[in-house]
Amino acid sequence: MPYRKIILLALAPIALIIYLMRPFIHFRFGRIESGRIGHFTQDVEAYLCAIDGNKPKNTVDLIYCPEPTSNEQLKLMWKRSLCILPFWRFWSALDHACRHWLQGNYHTVSLFDRSKDHKLIGSKPTHLKFTPEEDKRGQELLRKLGLPLGVPWVCIHNRDSAYLDNKIGAFRTYHGAPGYDLHRNFKIKSLINATNEFVSRGFYVIRVGSIVSEPFKHRDKRVIDYPLTGLQCDFLDLYLLSKCDFYFGSDSGISTIPFVFGKPVCTINYNSTLIYQLIDRNIAFPFIFKRLFKESESRYLTLEEIYLFNYEGMDEAILFINTGIKVISNTCEEIHKLSIEMLNRIQGQWQAEPGDDELQNLFWEIYNKYAKKPKPSNCTLKVGASFLRNNKDLLRQSADTSIK
Repeated sequence: MPYRKIILLALAPIALIIYLMRPFIHFRFGRIESGRIGHFTQDVEAYLCAIDGNKPKNTVDLIYCPEPTSNEQLKLMWKRSLCILPFWRFWSALDHACRHWLQGNYHTVSLFDRSKDHKLIGSKPTHLKFTPEEDKRGQELLRKLGLPLGVPWVCIHNRDSAYLDNKIGAFRTYHGAPGYDLHRNFKIKSLINATNEFVSRGFYVIRVGSIVSEPFKHRDKRVIDYPLTGLQCDFLDLYLLSKCDFYFGSDSGISTIPFVFGKPVCTINYNSTLIYQLIDRNIAFPFIFKRLFKESESRYLTLEEIYLFNYEGMDEAILFINTGIKVISNTCEEIHKLSIEMLNRIQGQWQAEPGDDELQNLFWEIYNKYAKKPKPSNCTLKVGASFLRNNKDLLRQSADTSIK
C-alpha cells in the first residue's frame, strides 16, 4: 500500500474526532506559504488583519509553517503575533486527511483572500514588530554597511533569476519551456539614472536582495550593493526594507515588506495583465509596466487589446511565448522619469502637466470597461504620468483616431 494512503488511514480516527467536535470547537488548518517571502509576509499580515476582532466564536486555527522558510527572522517575528505549531509535517498531513475524509475544506482556513484581505493591510499598525534589542542590532549593522546615523535611504531592486535558480533549481522550467516567470526579470543597469536622481536628492541608495545575477557597479559611496557586501542576512533583509524611506523596484516578493510596514512602494516593470493585484493592494504611488509586443504584427498591443484578447491574469512565460507575445521591459529613461515623479510626490513638489489628468482618466476608463475587476472609485493607484505621455498608443481604442 502506498505510503500516503497508510498515512491517510492512520489519521482517519483523528479526522473523525475533529468532525464530531465541530459543534463545540471548530478546528481549522492554515498553511503558511513560507517558501516565498512575498506570501510569507503579505499573506500572514492579511490573515492577522482579517481575524482581528472578527474571528468566529469557538474557532481554533492551527497554523503550520513548512520548512525551510524564505526568511527565518520573519518566522521569528510572526511567532510574536501568531501561534505557529511545531512538527509542521504532521499538521500538513492531518490537514490533508481532513480534506480527504470529510470531503471538503470546512476545516481549512486560507490565510488570505487577495481581493478582500489585502485591502486591510495598512488600515491598522502592522503585526510585525522589532524588539529594542533587534533595533539596536539593526542600527549597528547599518553603521557597518556605511549608512551614517539619520540619513534617508531608498531600497531599489531588480528581479532576476538568481534567487529562484539557487533555491528551486530544477523546478524552474514549465513543460520544457524557459522558467515560468522569466518575463518578470530585468537588468539592474536600467536603474542607473534613477539611482543618480535619488543620490542627487540626498538619498543613500541600497540595492536589496539576497542572491543576485550581476553586481550593481556605481562609484558613489552612497550607493550600496548590499547583496555583495558580506553583511547580507535574513535579519538585515527585513530591517533595511522596513526602515527605508521608500521602495523603488520590481514586484518581487520583497516589495511586500515595505508595503506591510507602511512605506511608499513604487513599482516598475509590472506585468500589465495583473494590474488588478495592485488595485487589490491599493498601492498609493505610481507604477509603470512592461509593454506587450505582438511579434507577428511588429507592434505593441493596446490596453484595450490586452483585455479583448483575454490576456488578463496571464503570468507564465510559456503562455506569452505560445501567443507570440514579447514582454518589453521599461527603458532606463522611463524608470528615471518615474523616479522623479515619485520623489516629487513624496516631497510634496509634484505638479501635473497639462493633459496628465485626461490621460490618467482615459487609462482607467478603458481598464474599467474591459477588465474583469474594475478599479474602485476610492482606489488611489496611478500610472506614471510620463509613461502615459510617451505611450499614448497604449490608449488607442477600436476606430479611435483621437489619440496621437
